[in-house]
Amino acid sequence: MSTQYPSFAETSTCPASQIQLQFWVIHEFAPDSPSYNQPCVNLIEGDLDAGALEKTINAVLRRYPVFRTTFAMNDDGVVMQKAAPVQPIALKVQSLQLQALQTADDAVVRQAVYEEIRKPFDLAAGPPIRFRLLRIGPHAHILVMTAHHIVFDLATKDLLAEILAATYRQILAGQPIPDSPEQNDYAVFSAWQHDWMQTDECKKMEGMWRSYLEGAQPALRSATDNPPETESNQAMATPPLPVALPPDLFQAVKTFSRQEKVTPYLVLLAAWALTLARASGQSKLCVGIPMSNRRKEEFKNTLGCFVNSLPLTFNIADNPTLREALRRVRMGLLQLHRMQEMPYYHLVQIMRRDGIIGGDALYQAGFTFEHPMRLQLDGLNVKPIYIHPGGPQLDLFATFWEESDGITGIIKYDETKLRIKTVEALREQFLDAARKICADPELHTEKITLIPVGGAEAATQAIGDKTSKAKEEAGPVMAVASSFSAEFIGEFLDFWFDNLQWNTAVRFAAFNQVFQELLDPSSLLRTNRKGCNVVMLRLEDLIDKETLKNSTPGETQSKLASACEELKQALSACAKNTNIPLCFILCPPSPSGKAVEEAAADTIELFLETLRSVPGMTVLTYPEINRWYPVTEYYEPIGETLGAIPYTRDYLTALSTSLVRSVNTLSLKPVKALVVDCDGTLWQGVVGEDGPAGVVIGPHQRDFQEFLIKQYQAGVILCLCSKNREEDAWSVFDQHPGMLLKREHISFWKINWEAKSDNLRALVKDMNIGMDAVAFLDDNPLERAEVGLRYPAIFCPEFPDAWGERTRWLEHCWLLDHPRATAEDKKRQDHYRSEQIRDSLKQSAGSLAEFLEKLELKIDLNPAEEADYDRLAQLSVRTNQFNTTTLRLTTQDVAQYATTPGMSAHIARVRDRFGDYGLVGAMLASAKEGAYRVDGMFLSCRALGRSVEFRMASYLAQQARQAGLSEIIFPVKTTDRNEPARTFLTKLNELCGGNRDSENGLHLGAEKLAGFRYESVAASVEEAQNAPGQDKPEAADSVSIQNREPFVRLAGNLRSVDAILRAVERKAIDARTRSAAAAALSGAAPESQTEKIIADVWRKILGIDRISTQTRFFEVGGTSLLMVRIAIELKRNYAMNVSIIDLFKYPTISELASYIDGGSTAVHAPDETATLAAKRQREALSGRHLPDSFKRLKEKRR
Repeated sequence: MSTQYPSFAETSTCPASQIQLQFWVIHEFAPDSPSYNQPCVNLIEGDLDAGALEKTINAVLRRYPVFRTTFAMNDDGVVMQKAAPVQPIALKVQSLQLQALQTADDAVVRQAVYEEIRKPFDLAAGPPIRFRLLRIGPHAHILVMTAHHIVFDLATKDLLAEILAATYRQILAGQPIPDSPEQNDYAVFSAWQHDWMQTDECKKMEGMWRSYLEGAQPALRSATDNPPETESNQAMATPPLPVALPPDLFQAVKTFSRQEKVTPYLVLLAAWALTLARASGQSKLCVGIPMSNRRKEEFKNTLGCFVNSLPLTFNIADNPTLREALRRVRMGLLQLHRMQEMPYYHLVQIMRRDGIIGGDALYQAGFTFEHPMRLQLDGLNVKPIYIHPGGPQLDLFATFWEESDGITGIIKYDETKLRIKTVEALREQFLDAARKICADPELHTEKITLIPVGGAEAATQAIGDKTSKAKEEAGPVMAVASSFSAEFIGEFLDFWFDNLQWNTAVRFAAFNQVFQELLDPSSLLRTNRKGCNVVMLRLEDLIDKETLKNSTPGETQSKLASACEELKQALSACAKNTNIPLCFILCPPSPSGKAVEEAAADTIELFLETLRSVPGMTVLTYPEINRWYPVTEYYEPIGETLGAIPYTRDYLTALSTSLVRSVNTLSLKPVKALVVDCDGTLWQGVVGEDGPAGVVIGPHQRDFQEFLIKQYQAGVILCLCSKNREEDAWSVFDQHPGMLLKREHISFWKINWEAKSDNLRALVKDMNIGMDAVAFLDDNPLERAEVGLRYPAIFCPEFPDAWGERTRWLEHCWLLDHPRATAEDKKRQDHYRSEQIRDSLKQSAGSLAEFLEKLELKIDLNPAEEADYDRLAQLSVRTNQFNTTTLRLTTQDVAQYATTPGMSAHIARVRDRFGDYGLVGAMLASAKEGAYRVDGMFLSCRALGRSVEFRMASYLAQQARQAGLSEIIFPVKTTDRNEPARTFLTKLNELCGGNRDSENGLHLGAEKLAGFRYESVAASVEEAQNAPGQDKPEAADSVSIQNREPFVRLAGNLRSVDAILRAVERKAIDARTRSAAAAALSGAAPESQTEKIIADVWRKILGIDRISTQTRFFEVGGTSLLMVRIAIELKRNYAMNVSIIDLFKYPTISELASYIDGGSTAVHAPDETATLAAKRQREALSGRHLPDSFKRLKEKRR
């Protein structure tokens, strides 16, 4: 070993190792948890020299500084360990007051030990190890040694036992004790590890891990049974469940191990892995295995924590024999042994970054063999006692140890995830698996795991089916995955769901597990079957921050391009494999992240454009959010530091509102036509009196016209309906210099002195659309009322009279929003202008055949491609008149149908000499039971009257014949609106000699229909089919009208971020006030300046007028999310440098004020904050100095 690395003898302070770092972070967020206390308990019988034992302990502490270390974060955000000066300690001896001589198994004794080993450590004050001696008889003692895992592991336990024994012997003999250890101490290892992380060897090992973990999943992903939540999110200190191998099984394991030349550890590990596979239904999983991490000879005898718990992969997808499964476990351990230097937290980071496994859950269950401390003291009989302090480190962890007469162990579990009955069942399944391995190793794993042959895919499908069924029985779910803490938007989403009368629940995926959620078949997003999925992230979160620091702009752009490609693949996979919309939101960068985006602007634009073409995907970007709901300040540095919440409350309001608004457009029946009045609406004044030059077209009128032009660009048909002379109205378009709207923007008009309701009816007939697809904009409330009363299906918004508010109101009327426009939407206006020419031609033609000939109609019929799926889904939703089965499909539905064997999707594109109709027809057909079944046939109303449907039917018959089928079936579903489709099938029956089944479905011979000539169809039939359905009352109208009210209300009252935020907070305050009134009114009022400041902040954020200094935060409606807001407010405006941990520790105003005042945390007015704010001592928890995986861990521990 090179001497370049200083030891504690040369430097008292050094950075914590990568291994220690994870324990420090866990301790910071659960300082009172005993989960990582490492006890060593020994019964000592004989004449113990307590004085010599005390000298022994002090000699060890003096000689080995690792046991004197303290841990704290410095001002640069680096966690440092410092070897404290040697201070002799007095060995605490406690005599238990027992009624008679007791044994170590006595309940009183065990309770005293249990209390001692559960006491928390203060890592900042130290030391991380303590000793206590319990006297239970004249010649019987129990030595209780407890160390924190940050300085202790199994190898250190064995080394320390030897050191204690040798030192005790030397002291009894009066021999001198050396002051310094002979081997390299832990400071050397910490420095060496830091350098090793930069080597090529480390990079090579990263590649090995990528290959090793490909396709594996954390065990228990689906096995937890979610018992009721306790008041705390932290797992309680549940006593572990004991396990003991019966004597016959112990002998069977020993015999089988000798025969197979393996260890009992390997046999039981295989049994545990099989048990986890059965519990989770996964045939590819990971199990956490502690590795000693001491391959380097220089550190084999170094005291300290080296242990590195790493994921062992277990793959039984091919249903191997138990012997083969055992061999795979053995080979996996050997491979793990070769890669054990890779620190766990770094492994999590690179696996998440590369999208191999998302999140921090590389494993959720673990297994180990360990043994109690084997302490030997001269002249004494020493026996180890195993007592665990409780508190789970994982969801499920099995620990075993072997003694001469048997193997015993415990199963530690998280009671917030697993019930005791579940763990007891797992214990029995584990013992059964061990028996089967030893008794019949040629059995196949299916006999234990019960996973169907087919492995992971079959198991995952079974889990997905079960989850899907449960979700379908529940209401819609908005599932959200984010690269930052997204839970803060929950209150805003709930607010909008209530206002819009949506029966929707919001569920949040684990923090920063975007790739895991997109790729894991059992994740929240992938199992969501009703509602929508949402992914929110900042592009800078795709790249490790340390990597960014050391990259050139070119390297940054390359890394971001690679990350965007991986994200696109993951998003596409999720959209393809789910049957609900997926909304991707690109969130704004941090100040430092702006440079990253600027350097890769072209890459980002290409990435977004590609995403917009993915079927089922909706893309929302932060510039679009800003156009809807602009905010002055969006970035919240304190929020990012404290809770990985990088946005202000204003921006969270804008973000969540924009999200709901975007999702709303996906199910919204869009307005196809805007019918607009002229006088008082398009311009101010009356053209008939003021003349074209006299009407006013100022800024407000131009804003309104710009709004109309944007609607036009989205594919909306613009029409005029005005009581005027036609030439007067058009004169303003032609002569007024302020007009932005031009003649070419207008497709239809009725400018006369007739009732506007009559004119609207005529316009609807001309456009051949339903009345519920029309909105009427008129400044005159009487005109709106007349139209609304006569035709309630037409939307007549009551927008403000004031010109300055009109456009803003309309921009925030969500009923006028539009989903992603297809190419056909954008052609709509051109089509309608061409249609007027076609109508004239039709009137002059003597027959349908002559009309079609003059049109030079071209119909292209082909199988659908992926780029057509959006339009096919749109046709199924929007087409009512010619829809044979009234199917309503999403883009994902179409994709799934088109790619299923035996099923196919087809399209019809139409054009003539006057223009291109676009993709106006669609057909879904499947080969079933010897016939060709047309599951859906859709044709846009713009193509009716052209015999296109007859050509489509003939095309389908040709497809049937190519498939070797002689019969084609057209199922039909009757509605109030699809009379044209039913009339077509009736005529087809007459012309081609078919027959009807019991459900009115039409059966035809494929050969006859394939040769049918559509030109022979009588014109009268086409006219009947072309009759618009809007004259009839439409069943959907009442639903549309009922749903309009909340949208009209929000356009009037909830147009700005301030208004929305006030409404949300008012609702939250009302709820908290009702639930917390009693607690808030009792107790003492604030007295000191600090108490008054804290109380003011509580009142502001909790919305409670009166509050006691003795009231606990959670008793008055506080939540962990509101706690983050409290911390932000105290830091930003009063420079009170308190952390989330402090707020948990001191939950009342009185306790928190005492802590702040006693801790010399000064209180300053807001204007002094900039110069007097203390440095953020826990800045590393924001992710600037620790990996993203620890940010997620922080959220989990909270």
